[in-house]
Amino acid sequence: MSTDSRVAGYLSPITAAAYDDALDDFLHQVIVGLTGLAGSLVRPRWQHEPLQRPEFSVNWCSFGLTRAEVDPFAYEHHDPSGEGPTIIERDEILTYGHSFYGPNAHALAERFRDGFEVSQNRDALSSFGLGLVEVQEASKVPSILAERWVLKIDVPVLYRRRTRRSYPVFTIKSAGIELVTESGSTHISITNQP
Repeated sequence: MSTDSRVAGYLSPITAAAYDDALDDFLHQVIVGLTGLAGSLVRPRWQHEPLQRPEFSVNWCSFGLTRAEVDPFAYEHHDPSGEGPTIIERDEILTYGHSFYGPNAHALAERFRDGFEVSQNRDALSSFGLGLVEVQEASKVPSILAERWVLKIDVPVLYRRRTRRSYPVFTIKSAGIELVTESGSTHISITNQP
């Protein structure tokens, strides 16, 4: 593995956008803030070691990424001085599913939805590089658990963000070329002017 573009081989990014646990941790705080639920009652879906479900009388939420739609064409920006990294930017829309459970599941889902209408709450998203695209229609999808019906309200939310990855790719500042023909050779120097 190369450390930068001066050596042949694959390059890994030196900085990248937040994914997986880091993104879920941030959105966990958003859900807690908008709903007023205790942090322990807002849970990421599909955990390796699932927690025990709360009692039927307890209101709680589970959430998780269900779709990531990415722009097929990335923007590549080179530092013209040749000293900085190359930046790859790409837009993506992340769809997160939120399931609210408990006797006040519908009220919590609506409180969550309306919380995004307050600009100060959306500012928190912006501080993490996320923008709100849409809070989609809530769906009542009761599920059966231990032979009892449990109220569940599903609310998909679409977030938009621009991801940035920095790669240690340097611009060629100058090069010497020797052009060889039948009649002789010529040395050519090329310098990249910033």
